Amino acid sequence: MLQLTEDSLTMTRKNREKGLKRSMADGVTQPGTSATSSEILRFAQDDMMEDSVTQPVTEATSSEILRFAQDDKRFAQDDTMADGVSQPGTGATEAVDETTNRVDEEDTAKTPQQAATSADGSTTPSTVIWTPRFMVIFALTLAMGLSAESVLTQGWTSHYYAGQWVLMGHVAAIFACFIAIMIVTRSWWLRVGTIFGCTWAIFTGINLVVSFYQLDPGSPIPAYLNAIISCALLGAYICLSTERTPFTAWDSWFFRFALIIGAGGVLLSYFIKPPVERSVSIIESAAAAIAVVFCVFVWWLRPSCWKAQPGPTFLFGVMPAFILLLSLPSLGRGATNLYLSQVALLAVILGSMRILQSELKRR
Repeated sequence: MLQLTEDSLTMTRKNREKGLKRSMADGVTQPGTSATSSEILRFAQDDMMEDSVTQPVTEATSSEILRFAQDDKRFAQDDTMADGVSQPGTGATEAVDETTNRVDEEDTAKTPQQAATSADGSTTPSTVIWTPRFMVIFALTLAMGLSAESVLTQGWTSHYYAGQWVLMGHVAAIFACFIAIMIVTRSWWLRVGTIFGCTWAIFTGINLVVSFYQLDPGSPIPAYLNAIISCALLGAYICLSTERTPFTAWDSWFFRFALIIGAGGVLLSYFIKPPVERSVSIIESAAAAIAVVFCVFVWWLRPSCWKAQPGPTFLFGVMPAFILLLSLPSLGRGATNLYLSQVALLAVILGSMRILQSELKRR
């Protein structure tokens, strides 16, 4: 009903305006029929009344204008935020900003950056490549070990202590590494290999202690100890080199030839002696020498070992190679013998550290 009333008033107003314009036009064309000022004023009042009916509120105070302006500003801000949510490329919400900042902080913590000055004077961020912790420990152990061995050799030359105690310290460190590998590893090959390694360390320590005493030159004890030490080392090397190394056709033929050549070499060294000089000590000594040779061959003559684990292959092969070199009369004397023996044991320590780090990484 209200709508009909407003429409009727609107039509009435339009008709009056048309009549006024027609009257004014007639007044222009017909001067004698022009509208008076009182009629024009009455028509204007009628129009204002009609506007007040159709638009009840046509005026606003200054406070209302200010409030309307504030509302318009707030609505504009809401529209901007809504546009930022609907268009991720033009803006970002607070949640997105927090997530982005957190990811940036994590990336910064993982890969710190520092400013690098270019030729034109501008600073550009450069990525810092951090060295792995094990590489630092390995390098420090190698550098400090070689330096300490030189100092220890000088101390032995000055007769401050016996050289056996220095070697026993190295053997104790190797024994500790083998125990750590045995505890950490889940591989049976490594566990058996570390058992052989611990056996080698124990009998090596016994051999060093026995060396403090003057034994009969014909005593078989040194030959037995050397045979046990060499065979235990060979067993440890076979197990350690087999773990996680692909077993190729060459490896199969290598172990077959090693068994045949080893047994043949021991028998040959026994029967080559005159019947009067034949004894069990000859067999023990020959077995020890052949076992040391095959300790080198197990690592260095197998390409699969160089491909799968080149670091331990080189380090573990150093010790038996040095033992063979020290068997030469020109090298196995004095301070050179002690220093190279320490270097050989240090190589085993470093190889054991590498295997231990590999097992810790696989856990």
